[in-house]
Amino acid sequence: MVWWLFEKKGIHHKNHKRIDKLESSLKNSFFNIKKDVFKITGSIAHHGNHISHLKERLTRVENLLIEIQKNFTNQTTQVIEEIEGPESPKLIGGNLKSVSENLTQVQKNIVLRLGVLHSESRNIWIAVKFLAEELYPDKEYSAVRSMVSDYLDILISYGLVKKIRKGRLTYTSLTERGISFFDKTKQKKLLEILNKGGLK
Repeated sequence: MVWWLFEKKGIHHKNHKRIDKLESSLKNSFFNIKKDVFKITGSIAHHGNHISHLKERLTRVENLLIEIQKNFTNQTTQVIEEIEGPESPKLIGGNLKSVSENLTQVQKNIVLRLGVLHSESRNIWIAVKFLAEELYPDKEYSAVRSMVSDYLDILISYGLVKKIRKGRLTYTSLTERGISFFDKTKQKKLLEILNKGGLK
């Protein structure tokens, strides 16, 4: 009878050990699973952040490319082309004195007014519309546009001015020969402006 009690106790002890071992094993398994889940979650979060960062960079690059494309399109549609008047007159030679003698007072005034506008604005190119408004303040530009253009074409043929077109607007500028009409001090100032180049 005593032996049976000891045997029963031993079985109970073995079962308890087995349960403890099973419990420990389950705890380890759950711990490992939890660890793996955290690892996977961390990895997903890391990759998610990395993907978000890449998306932001791609968006920035895309916006930059759109901006470059816009600038390129604007430059392409507004190509600056140099023009020499409707009939492309040939450059008329002769020294400055003989050229000056052949010019009308209006043509001389255009050269002088261009010099003033260059000095005041410090721009190499002056809009023909603005020049016309300065020369004929009491008249509409549409009324004098053709006349001013004809005068400029004559001055171009003497090599005193040049014209360019940008989009719908035409611009004009004195040449180095045109600057020779001014005194030495004025010439120096105008040359500094014209040498910086570029259409503003």
